[in-house]
Amino acid sequence: MSYLINPETGLPNINNVNFVFDLQENKFLYLEESVHILLGKSLDLDLKNLVSLIHEDDLDLMQYAYASLMEGKPIGVIKFRIITNDNVLWLGIHPFADLKNTEPVIFGNIMDVSDEIENFTSISRYANKKNSTLHMLAHDLRGPLGMANSLIAVLEKDITQPKTLEKTKAISTIIQEAIDLIGDLINREFLETVGAALLKKRIDLVKKVAEYIEECKRSAHLADRNFSLTASAKYIQVEVDEAKFMQVMNNLLSNALKFTHPNGIISIQIDDHSDRVEMTFSDNGIGIPSDLLPNIFDSFTSSKRMGLHGEPTTGLGLSIVKEVISWHDGTIVCESQEGIGTNFIITLPKDPEQEIKHY
Repeated sequence: MSYLINPETGLPNINNVNFVFDLQENKFLYLEESVHILLGKSLDLDLKNLVSLIHEDDLDLMQYAYASLMEGKPIGVIKFRIITNDNVLWLGIHPFADLKNTEPVIFGNIMDVSDEIENFTSISRYANKKNSTLHMLAHDLRGPLGMANSLIAVLEKDITQPKTLEKTKAISTIIQEAIDLIGDLINREFLETVGAALLKKRIDLVKKVAEYIEECKRSAHLADRNFSLTASAKYIQVEVDEAKFMQVMNNLLSNALKFTHPNGIISIQIDDHSDRVEMTFSDNGIGIPSDLLPNIFDSFTSSKRMGLHGEPTTGLGLSIVKEVISWHDGTIVCESQEGIGTNFIITLPKDPEQEIKHY
């Protein structure tokens, strides 16, 4: 039998490796020999040997999947990583349990899903980079254009010649149209992203946010802000729709840029708890007046304000952010003091059953 070889890992792409596992004897009754080719090494067909290959970050998921099978729950396809020959290989396993038989067994098949995961990761990576760059660029363009428009308004007060005034008004109109065009582009991108169906997957939140922060830092010489990230653990896994969640990040960043002075600080803190993950998005900007704070998550709220450099707002951004977080069964709250800064605290539940259901 011949197999297609993955050019990146040097390992074969195996579509199906069938198995039957005896729960009483704790051993495989049947495991196709192609598993040796898949793993790239010769192993005794022993459960302990195979479990030792599972990536440590996926062990909890596999243990929960096993416990769910023992309770008679259908769990679908579980995707997890193994380490073999210093390579990370993504596998999908679709197990079924026959517990009513006098000799209870687990049977199913194992698939190589590395290409699928890599393709999805690549698309998400470039989409996130595009979105963050788009929001940074929008801020870098709208800020100066808004200031230019304000200066023209000041100049018009001192202009007495009708022809000159007519020209400045034309310039002002052109600038405003450019500002509106940028705003429309950002709003369309945001609304189209959140309008798509929710597609949850497990991600390392620390890694994703770190990549996002690096994108921000590379533009810091333009945005003139200081960015930082701290986390309570090196790896913090959470299940989210990555595209939508990164749009939440973009929206919070956009707000922070609007209301934070040059050389201001924008920081993100991620804390891992036993039942939840908390992410605090903070800035030391001008803060939000106490009378506006209760309504900032309302659609078309009266709490909307122009940015420090005249950046406009639709009043929709934070209401959609709250909606996206609620789709993830999470919450978002805002704490702010005028002249001190603002904290947005996002809480996402850690629910292993949802992890099985959606991944």
